[in-house]
Amino acid sequence: MLSRFALLFILLLPRLAAAWGAGHDDVMRAVLERLPEEVLAKFTPEIVKEAIHEDSHYPDSFQPFLPGEVGEAAVAALQKAGLKVRYDLHHDYGRVASFAMLVAAFREDDAAHIAHWIASHSHVIADMAACNHDPIVHSATYGWGPWKVKLPHDADMSRVAPLLDLAGSAHDTAGGAEAFASAIDRLMLHDDGRDGLQQVHEIMLYGHEGARFCSPRGVKVLQGAAAWIDAQDLNGRELLWQTIGELGAWAVVRTLRDVEVAMRLAKTDTVIERTPATDTAAKAAIETLMRERRLDEDALFAPILRDLQPADKDVIGVVLEPTWDMNDAMLGFSSRVQSAATVRTLQKLNRPHATFDVRRLLEEGMPSPKQVALMVIVATSFNNYHWMKTDVLDSALSDYVTRGGRVLWIMGNGTLPRKTFASFTSALKRTEKTTLPVPGKRFVGSKLIAHLPGNPSWQILNTPETPAGWQRPLCAWRIEPQTSSDLEPLITLESEGAKYLVGACTADHKLALLPIYAVTPHLMQKDRPVASPAEPELDEPSAKVLMGVIGKMMPGSAPIERIWLTHSSNDVRRITINWETALPGPSKVEYGTTSALGKETVADAPVTLHHVEIALDPIAAVHHYRVRSGEEVSSVHSFKSYSDGELRAVIFADRGYARDRDLTLLLKEDPHLVLTCGDNVASLHEKGIEGTKAFSALIDSAPELFRSTPFMPILGNHDRELTPRGPKPPLHPVYDVEATAYREFFPLPDEGWKWRFDIPAFGLRFLALDASHVKDQGTTWQTNHPVTGDSPQHQWYAREVAKTDASFVITLNNEQNAMMRGYDKGAWLPLFRQSSAVITGFGYFGERAEVDGFPYFNTCLKGDGDLYKDPKSAFVTREDNYVLLTLTKDAPTMKIQFKNLRGEVLDTREIQGRLGP
Repeated sequence: MLSRFALLFILLLPRLAAAWGAGHDDVMRAVLERLPEEVLAKFTPEIVKEAIHEDSHYPDSFQPFLPGEVGEAAVAALQKAGLKVRYDLHHDYGRVASFAMLVAAFREDDAAHIAHWIASHSHVIADMAACNHDPIVHSATYGWGPWKVKLPHDADMSRVAPLLDLAGSAHDTAGGAEAFASAIDRLMLHDDGRDGLQQVHEIMLYGHEGARFCSPRGVKVLQGAAAWIDAQDLNGRELLWQTIGELGAWAVVRTLRDVEVAMRLAKTDTVIERTPATDTAAKAAIETLMRERRLDEDALFAPILRDLQPADKDVIGVVLEPTWDMNDAMLGFSSRVQSAATVRTLQKLNRPHATFDVRRLLEEGMPSPKQVALMVIVATSFNNYHWMKTDVLDSALSDYVTRGGRVLWIMGNGTLPRKTFASFTSALKRTEKTTLPVPGKRFVGSKLIAHLPGNPSWQILNTPETPAGWQRPLCAWRIEPQTSSDLEPLITLESEGAKYLVGACTADHKLALLPIYAVTPHLMQKDRPVASPAEPELDEPSAKVLMGVIGKMMPGSAPIERIWLTHSSNDVRRITINWETALPGPSKVEYGTTSALGKETVADAPVTLHHVEIALDPIAAVHHYRVRSGEEVSSVHSFKSYSDGELRAVIFADRGYARDRDLTLLLKEDPHLVLTCGDNVASLHEKGIEGTKAFSALIDSAPELFRSTPFMPILGNHDRELTPRGPKPPLHPVYDVEATAYREFFPLPDEGWKWRFDIPAFGLRFLALDASHVKDQGTTWQTNHPVTGDSPQHQWYAREVAKTDASFVITLNNEQNAMMRGYDKGAWLPLFRQSSAVITGFGYFGERAEVDGFPYFNTCLKGDGDLYKDPKSAFVTREDNYVLLTLTKDAPTMKIQFKNLRGEVLDTREIQGRLGP
């Protein structure tokens, strides 16, 4: 028999570290450590090892029960209770049967069977509150992990996923094990003398009680794990330890309590079984729990909830369903994350919206279409669930549409509301036992085409058929409308030359149907980091699909999302608002010092690339604006003026080859102005983003940054690369020296390819030069306008830098600093010294050089390139970096800092203001 010392030795043996779900081992270890001595004494070391490594995973199998494992009597009893395979132990009635087997094992006094059923029972209890059964953690574990979704720094979700199992923390001696043990002590339960009926009743509630315990913690588990893995955030690790330890402890303490109850009941003739009476009582209790559950108990939903307000009009409604037992749901387990992502995306785009608990809609009916013009429902399945009935929701939706409402249904492999979506029923086709319109191997690499303005399309990059999980964004349905059908195409799937209609709307645009994969983040976009995985939102492709369809269904509400701010004149009292539309139309900017706006500037000429300059109130701290073109309108956005006591300007470079770096991180600097040192895009010939589309993609990579902060880029060679450079100069020009696409997209002062911009309140002047690869002048590799000592550009710079009305002059260019200092017999060197600093973006590293006390900077978002130091280098970093300028009004100095993409300061240089003439 086993002593406590022997048990401790076994518990320290190597564990199944590679086994998925290994947290069940840790639950069982914790149970064994705390079992009553009279039970533990029955076990041999072999029984203990079997219980930990095998029996604690016993229910995760679809194999039948075998007499050699559990005994003839147990097999017969399990079959009588309605259990056919081991996985059935997870069900409410399966947990009751598992407990009954534990009681029988104690009556038999069979040590192996006792250990087996304790371990098996611990598994099915643990699953009820396991964090990977929380929707957001489940998606992160089984979807985002295999897809290697990127995080803001160097990590991806494949490194986070192992920590989303209890096994990642429960034996961590740095603190995870202690947090787990502390939670067990804090939550400990003991036999309270309950009878057999009360015990059966309690066990049948474990599923809903476990989900209720887990739902406030799942988001914190993911938040903590991601923060620790991606940024080595100690607070994140402690949050992970605490929350996941509590989830594991929930299972441990109930298993221990059930063991004590089983030991007592085994000494009586109590029969442990389900009866009609226990089923009725459990059903009533579960339905009471379901009605009592608040939606804000789900941490996934709590931050995004917004009730409909009396004054709301024409808002978008999104239906949400709480997290129930395991993968149970009316609208589908995986619908919850996409629903939350939809709401957060609407929030981010400032689209008027409200959230609706599906239970409220079932009890009270749908809201007025005048208040809620469109209802979005993500429903990967559509099932009756306890008192929540599909026909009730169907009738409410049908009435809502009759009264003028519109419904966007996002479906999986489930069914549709038959009454509301009757016009779609005959058109939906699928092949039996399929999960996608085409085989999975063909699905990846297929193209999704949206029948929206511009006909945007995206390639499927990740497989929705992930290794495991209920979160898989699967939808096998194709739409094959009859000749007489009034359905209009929305989404086409193109695979190996064949095209399949997979999304459609009615001709009156009141009903629309989309497949879940069309609005699932990370399927069609791989390289963009996720700022916060615990706060899901749609990525660029899925947001464009969703918002495009919403715009189609709600006339006059088609959103304009690509907006950027520039200064097209050298006057801080004016700013230029820029945006794009798919179709030509007039341009209108409504603006003012409050969100009520009040002023407008209009240009009637129909264009797709809109540039409208507006005059600003010189004393206002914040300006608000909205843009319109025909029926398309943006949300109201805002930007700061230059009237603060402090000015912050961010400068970055080489975005073209650092497109996976998250520019939204720059918002944390709260900048007044963003500038670049060139190479904003990789080229003008990349497939799908040729010409100005390359700059459109740049804006799309950080929409909030560019619509809230004036952006003034300068040119690098890549910003006008028309064809690949090649190993030697070709017969044709590789670069557009005039930078036609760049100048068309960015209205800037002066000629645009070079410019001056002043901020007089801070005595600051920026001078942007057109200088990159200057040694290629006179060849077909020539990139920039001439920069020789007798060139117009040199003469212009000489005039501008000599002016003494600015205390600080910052020179921006895209050439190597040492090259420019020595170019054309040093023609630029004395001019540079009249400025305050020179900043370039030539090399893929960060550097500050000092030449006789004068600073030259090289910045790059991609800091991992070859390091060729300036001969006068004083500071070098291989980290991804940007430059932050900070000025205070009337201060004699300005601060120039190198910072990495975590916002950490790498180097600081104070710059003295220039002297007078």
